[in-house]
Amino acid sequence: MASAGISVRIIDGPIARMHPPHVTPGPPGRVGASVVFHGIVRSDEDGRVVRALMYEVYEPMASRMLHAIGAEICAKHNVGA
Repeated sequence: MASAGISVRIIDGPIARMHPPHVTPGPPGRVGASVVFHGIVRSDEDGRVVRALMYEVYEPMASRMLHAIGAEICAKHNVGA
């Protein structure tokens, strides 16, 4: 989804392979951000070993909400994108 200079992209797949730990800045004068899940997962849960972390999202609603949040931030802080 993109409008008013805001772009939202939800990626389906392993996060670690999709995003490097650092983000290369865009051209001077441009505003941008990359948001990536980051956290610590216990090695076990109720005596069972945790081998993977699965997540899911209802993409249409999540995209709309992320776009609305971005638009609110742009308006509140007078940023262009």
